[in-house]
Amino acid sequence: MQHFLLHGTKDRIVNVSYARKLKKIYEDCCYEEIKGAGHGFRGKDDDHACSILTDFMKQV
Repeated sequence: MQHFLLHGTKDRIVNVSYARKLKKIYEDCCYEEIKGAGHGFRGKDDDHACSILTDFMKQV
């Protein structure tokens, strides 16, 4: 099973450093960051997140 992490670089609730550390633990992890996105993805960041997740789901 492949893991997937998607994190905003401007998340004020969960710092992006935690996702980056987790990426190192899960070797088979697909990891993406949305530059400038906060926690919960809103507006254009939500659209970008959906696009990334859709592409990932097509691969698995």
